[in-house]
Parts: sequence; C-alpha cells; structure tokens
Amino acid sequence: MKVDNWFNDLDKLSEIILLIIPVIGWLVEILVRLSALIRKQSSVNIVGFVIYFIGGVFFSYIDAIYLAITEKQILID
Repeated sequence: MKVDNWFNDLDKLSEIILLIIPVIGWLVEILVRLSALIRKQSSVNIVGFVIYFIGGVFFSYIDAIYLAITEKQILID
C-alpha cells in the first residue's frame, strides 16, 4: 500500500484540491495516513491517523493550508 507515495508525487495544487473537497479529502487523508502507518509504525503516524480519523473534514482543511505553506502534511513521519 503506497498511497502516501502516490499522494506525495502529485503536484501541490492537486494535493490541495483533493484535501479541500469535503468527503474525498477526509477519505484521502485516511488512506494516506493508513499507508504511512503501515509503512512506518511510529507514534507520530499513529497519533496522526487517530486524530484525522476522529476529526474528519475539519482537520483536512487545516492540513490543506499547512500543505500549501510547507509542502508536507501534518503528523506524517
């Protein structure tokens, strides 16, 4: 499962668009975080997955803004 690598290979605008669409953004967040968690099981990835699974769409918007500024997602190791 290499969804996180696929997502990171997209251009920045595509990543942001995928994250700001309400249901699709949450689904992409969960898949990317689950993929990162399976690839590397660290406490940062576990906390990120749990927060984004519970937080839903709200955190996807925050992550889209953070991604636009820093070119990486929050809480992915």
